[in-house]
Amino acid sequence: MVFQITLTRICHLAAVTMSAFILTVFSAYADDIVFVANKNVCVDSLTKDEVRKIFLGKISMWPDNSPIRFVIVQQVDTHKRFVEKYANKTEEQFWAWWKRKLFTGSGTVPIRFVSEADVLIYVANTPGGIGYISSNVKIGDNVKVLHVSDNEGKGTK
Repeated sequence: MVFQITLTRICHLAAVTMSAFILTVFSAYADDIVFVANKNVCVDSLTKDEVRKIFLGKISMWPDNSPIRFVIVQQVDTHKRFVEKYANKTEEQFWAWWKRKLFTGSGTVPIRFVSEADVLIYVANTPGGIGYISSNVKIGDNVKVLHVSDNEGKGTK
């Protein structure tokens, strides 16, 4: 009897632990950022550093010398995760960066879209287009998803 109760508790504990693990993995994935590009963009992957440089205006051309046309989403949670994880800045620092570039004549403020659906439409219809959306947004086959790696040597080079 004691053995059966202990075994039942162990099985219940394992089931609860597995459920928590699955929920944690799902939640982490649901909060992730996905980079989408126009289907004609010449790369399939970027490094995290290349993403940062693109969205800070430090890289303006794809490897085939076509212009990069990046856009950002105004959706607060998605944009906040993006600037923290990929631009290595706070939202305030990100906008201060772009205001400085604007006022020094070295750049223009990025195009912003209210919805992630608008980002997808822009990217699909703009040669050289790239943007980011939340991973829980449905992506059609009219854009390509770019793989982003932490490894410096695994991107567009």
